[in-house]
Amino acid sequence: MPKIGEEDPEEMVDADDLVRPTIARLVSFWIISPSASLGLPYGFFVLVPL
Repeated sequence: MPKIGEEDPEEMVDADDLVRPTIARLVSFWIISPSASLGLPYGFFVLVPL
């Protein structure tokens, strides 16, 4: 049993629990995909007058 005021060793958060590569990849694609889908057509129509 831990002393009063001390944390249990099982409850300590590991660095691998904070940032998982699959979650980071999902969030980055979640941000990059809509940005690219707006930016690329805008850039095309600015550069190529129709």
